[in-house]
Amino acid sequence: MGLKSPSRVQIPPSPPKIQGYGLRRNPFLRQKSGFEVQQLTSAQFGTDLRALRQHARNRASRCLMFRRGSDAAQQGSRHEKVHAAWQEHVMTLKFMPTIETDRLVLRPLNQEDAKDLFAIFSDPVVMKYWNTPPWASLDDARNFIDSSVDAMNRQESITLGIVVKATGEMIGKCMLFSYAKESKRAEIGFAIGPSFWGRGYISEAGHALLEYGFGELGLRRVEADIDPGNVSSGKALERLGFIREGLLRQRWEVNGVVSDSALYGVLAEDFRRRKNSPKPPSSNRRG
Repeated sequence: MGLKSPSRVQIPPSPPKIQGYGLRRNPFLRQKSGFEVQQLTSAQFGTDLRALRQHARNRASRCLMFRRGSDAAQQGSRHEKVHAAWQEHVMTLKFMPTIETDRLVLRPLNQEDAKDLFAIFSDPVVMKYWNTPPWASLDDARNFIDSSVDAMNRQESITLGIVVKATGEMIGKCMLFSYAKESKRAEIGFAIGPSFWGRGYISEAGHALLEYGFGELGLRRVEADIDPGNVSSGKALERLGFIREGLLRQRWEVNGVVSDSALYGVLAEDFRRRKNSPKPPSSNRRG
């Protein structure tokens, strides 16, 4: 409903005190400090009314923009969290690969592999140069599998069983462990049952694992620590491009036997440089 404009309304010399609700009921009153009010001319009222309406619209617009901005920020935050979770999931999958070569499949271990692994790593011949004693019971195999899977979930290491494609037989395992993400470094280890020695399986599995580590994990360096008396492992490392870099004397003691450590290392650039030279069959990653 429109308002009629009187020619002039006198302003009293001393503004009266009124209750707060009067501000809502009388459109000709404007609140000042406390509950003091002042009457306005119609022209002043009209100008102030337009200004108040514009102010209200501006404030509503700012509130809407703030809310939209807040909603957008929350939405952006949700998207960032989802993206980060997805990246974490993808990285975890990189620590659980299945790698195929011409003759082998390298895959994560499961509890069904416990008996095969126990048969291999309870053998004193296999464990002769290891820094741990032979496994004593099937529980050792089960515990090793559980700890390996946990470490892969934590993105700390990769432990893969070595399976012969033609027969499906589990013949050993290979590992990338002591993973240092910022330094882009890891340590390699491998072992297979004695009945499969001398067939080139270690070179084939080791080359595939190195190729994966330097490629998918972005490693710059891979190391190996072996007993100097383990001549066959030293030759296998050299065939993979490792260089013997040092000797740590009396580093290990297992079952009262003290042994040294021969340290080997290979860089990603060295590994790639050898690609033009004869090498074991190339690998294809699956999954």
